[in-house]
Amino acid sequence: MEQPKVFISYSWDSEAHKAWVKSLADRLMGDGVNITLDQYDLLLGRNLTNYMEEAVDKADKVILILTENYKIKAEGRTGGVGYEYSMINAEWYKKQTANNKFIPILRQGTHETAIPRFVDSYIYGDMRDGGDFEEAYQMMIRTIYNSPRHKKPKVGKPPIYVQPTQEEPPSPSETRNTIIHSLD
Repeated sequence: MEQPKVFISYSWDSEAHKAWVKSLADRLMGDGVNITLDQYDLLLGRNLTNYMEEAVDKADKVILILTENYKIKAEGRTGGVGYEYSMINAEWYKKQTANNKFIPILRQGTHETAIPRFVDSYIYGDMRDGGDFEEAYQMMIRTIYNSPRHKKPKVGKPPIYVQPTQEEPPSPSETRNTIIHSLD
């Protein structure tokens, strides 16, 4: 199985939040996911705009770490999150009903306070403190690898009692003629 390329989009809310994001990225790397993360990749002199464009374009999946600050920056189009939002929103718009690239993860806040409008109707993983982190992580990693928890079985044949018989049923005119001749 090929290593999926995943970009993590998040806002720099605090040092603790940045450390949490890095810890998540480290774990994903350990699970065979090739992560693009500013904390790994950005060095002095690097063009930040170009970095973000390439990260979104080249990624097989993009994880959006959603917090109140992420929503504010995304909807206000400020900072790196605002720029990424513009690119992500344009690509997401093209794939409205067939999104298979963007994975929203709620880290802090509530649905109302942390999820930007463009993500509002999509299913998200809940990795907030107090939630079931492991369950959400397993769903996220399965999404990254396109590997659902339950494999859909093959469609079988209909039961014998609903399968058509070999004989064709008599046409309505044959049935009427049979009834008329029987009455004679």
